[in-house]
Amino acid sequence: MRRPLIVMFDVSSDGRRNQVRDALRPLGSWYQRSVWVLAPTSTITVGYLAQGLDSLLKPADRLIVLEPCPACLRGALWVP
Repeated sequence: MRRPLIVMFDVSSDGRRNQVRDALRPLGSWYQRSVWVLAPTSTITVGYLAQGLDSLLKPADRLIVLEPCPACLRGALWVP
């Protein structure tokens, strides 16, 4: 069973930040300034998403893509 993905990023350039947001917009919901929640799908995995977004980033930028376990999801009150 697939679980939602949580994407967090810290990108120093407005242009690159907008590219990351544009890439995520059709896939999920903007939750916080640089946090997105993507609904579970059968095609998008943590590795696939991280690899695609990483191509938009520079070495100083940071990207975290998580697929929380069921117990973590139950305990995460902030996940929509």
